[in-house]
Amino acid sequence: VNECVCHFNPLDSEEIELIIKDNDLVKIDLGVHVDGYIAVVAHTVNVGVADEAPVADTLANCYSAAYVAAQAATSLIRPGKKNSEITKVMKQIMETYGVTSISGTLMHQLKRFVMDGNKMIMLRDETDQKVDSCEFEENEVYVVDIAVTNGEGKPKEVDTKTTIYKRVVDRKYHLKVKNSRMIFTEICQKFPSMPFSVRALSDEKTARVGLRECLAHDLIVPYPVLYEKKGVNIVHYKCTILVLPGGNLKITGMDLAPPKGVDTKELDAKLPEEIKNVIAEEEARKAKKAAKKNKKKAAKKK
Repeated sequence: VNECVCHFNPLDSEEIELIIKDNDLVKIDLGVHVDGYIAVVAHTVNVGVADEAPVADTLANCYSAAYVAAQAATSLIRPGKKNSEITKVMKQIMETYGVTSISGTLMHQLKRFVMDGNKMIMLRDETDQKVDSCEFEENEVYVVDIAVTNGEGKPKEVDTKTTIYKRVVDRKYHLKVKNSRMIFTEICQKFPSMPFSVRALSDEKTARVGLRECLAHDLIVPYPVLYEKKGVNIVHYKCTILVLPGGNLKITGMDLAPPKGVDTKELDAKLPEEIKNVIAEEEARKAKKAAKKNKKKAAKKK
């Protein structure tokens, strides 16, 4: 909610009183898998605000930048393109709208049982984080992950407990504590390669004790709760795309259009022509798809 960036997933036993109010900005982030085949999605909701209500400039810029970046990435992750090309376009979009992408945000290739494949795209080019150059190929699956803020884009941990973890598959260690062994055995059985919440384990109290030794020996990795500065806006979109021979297919994600109350026409006009063309092509493709769907519906009614 609001300046909280990610991974906030409190347990029932924790006394955290968070009441969502009108005008709060809530990011919903979800991942599922069927037999190891993964799909993820995220969306941002401005609570209690009518879709047509005017949006403040700083928030409007975040919405528009996230929308354009998501549309561009969804279109540009095509066979023959390189990850560095996408990162360059993302930078141009953020500069146009005067906003910042969240540091550390990566778009990953998805594989069966693998959430963070070797092929990665940096949303923001950073000196202290590098990824290997790669080229996209047909029949691959990618997460388009866009997180935009009008703050510095350098989130930090505060005092919220981590509740989400993931097993490190290639790491081995003989645990000394009985509770640790019990919990790690349960993790290996239930969540061999996917992230999990502590609430999904059979005994939360035992889990808290056992996880400490697992963490100390790098058998699991934490997903810490990160925050921007208070009062900062954050807009988060995420979708899953299939890179198919005839074009990309978005299999998760709500309509990425910003609320009708967003007005950034002047900034939209300043986008580089190549990005405008990509967005126009994506809009035309969506319109064509919608028209085809409506035609089928009409034919069924007859």
